[in-house]
Amino acid sequence: MKPETSPLEGLPFAREIFARAVRMEKWIVAGMSAVAAPLYAFYAWMDFLEGSRWVPLLQAAMVIPSLLLPVALWRSWRVERFLRYCMVAGLPLVFYVAIWDELPGDISSLVWLPAVPPVAYLGLRRGLPFSLGFGVLYFLTVLLRYSLRGTSVMHLTESLLTYGITTVALELSSRLVGIYESAWVSLAHADTLTGLPNRLAFWRDVERLQESGRPISLVMFDLDDFKRINDTLGHHQGDALLVACARRVREVLPEGTTLYRWGGEEFMVLTPVDLEGALALAERIRRTIASLEVPGLPRVTGSVGVAQQHPGEELRRLLARVDQALYRAKHEGKNRVRVGRILET
Repeated sequence: MKPETSPLEGLPFAREIFARAVRMEKWIVAGMSAVAAPLYAFYAWMDFLEGSRWVPLLQAAMVIPSLLLPVALWRSWRVERFLRYCMVAGLPLVFYVAIWDELPGDISSLVWLPAVPPVAYLGLRRGLPFSLGFGVLYFLTVLLRYSLRGTSVMHLTESLLTYGITTVALELSSRLVGIYESAWVSLAHADTLTGLPNRLAFWRDVERLQESGRPISLVMFDLDDFKRINDTLGHHQGDALLVACARRVREVLPEGTTLYRWGGEEFMVLTPVDLEGALALAERIRRTIASLEVPGLPRVTGSVGVAQQHPGEELRRLLARVDQALYRAKHEGKNRVRVGRILET
């Protein structure tokens, strides 16, 4: 069963970040493809004038996917992936045909080599291993061809140096992008005050737990009369209480159970146990909150709601039941645990 609400629905800025990243990649790929089209056309014409046999035909053919890929990206055509593969596969094909087709003393096959790493990365999302593997295979083929011809490879050192710099630069930049991406994902899934996972992380984790087939129970709690603390002592003291509560409750949770900051003074616990186990955990959390001591702050209590997901029950209904249970715990006197009843359809 999948969550019926998008995991990114509650976090617009994260959704916009990923949308920008997708748009940026499309612009880069489209730009590279658009630049490749006139280059292929130019070298096709030059190699044709120099008497090459097959290379001009291949280069002329590569102009077509080079021109179509930007259009496919812009119009969101389904052939986009196929055109990317054509671009990536066509480049080494041109290389290898050029090695065997070029005239004595010609080094046109080496001219295209530095283009391998960025095309491989942007086209197939492969970084250093793919580029280095292809580079080794390509250079060995070049050496074999020239040895069979009985001549030495011209400008081999310069070509190797250029290829190495291009590959290393790409790998470093891709790792940097990965670091930034991981940082954004971590920020998107974490509550900045308590350091706990947030609602976005909850959707991700509950989906994984649903796929595992294990029981799913929710324990939702909040701090009783928390608004009074904010109003009388200030929000900075209320924040300190929330941080202390989050730290203490997390310490008493069993392995495999996760605590989330749900919003305000509300917290959610996702645990892979049945209702009986969830009730025992809820009572432990209630006692932990009641025994919490923070210097300079009054003692507080917590109200707790519990619900276990039934077979076929939608997640939104499970959330409604645990929220209902928390409301009943507050309404019936606070500092107690209540179980969410089955809701009428």
